[in-house]
Amino acid sequence: RQLDLLVDEENEFKQEELEAEIEVLKLELKIAQEDQMMATSQSKTLKLSERDYKHRYQRNKKDLDAVAEKYEEASAAADKAAQDLKSLKLEHTKLKELNATLAGEVKSLHDQNKAIASLEADCNQKGVLIKALRDEISELEEEGEQLEATIQKLKCS
Repeated sequence: RQLDLLVDEENEFKQEELEAEIEVLKLELKIAQEDQMMATSQSKTLKLSERDYKHRYQRNKKDLDAVAEKYEEASAAADKAAQDLKSLKLEHTKLKELNATLAGEVKSLHDQNKAIASLEADCNQKGVLIKALRDEISELEEEGEQLEATIQKLKCS
């Protein structure tokens, strides 16, 4: 999402940069048209005073300087956005690597859990066998006691 926002921001700065270039071209066209009008209309050119010409020149120069400044600002902002985008891409790559590492660790833990579950099942099965053996031993002990009692009775008779 941040990557999309930075790309949008970079596109916005490029748009501003292009608009600034368009403004420069418009002003240059305006100056060229004014120059053409002055060249083709000698009567108007002769009537323009030096002061009017200087005023017009200063106004156009001021406009061009403002557009150039705006262009420089937009260019610097676009450069910064491009650098930020590059940094984000690098961070994104690092996060992907970390994600892959974590996925490997999760798989390892999952495999360990399976092994533990298998050992638990084996222990439970052995526990059942041990209980069965204890029950059988108890039965054999009871039979042994009965046999001893029978032997004692037979000895006494």
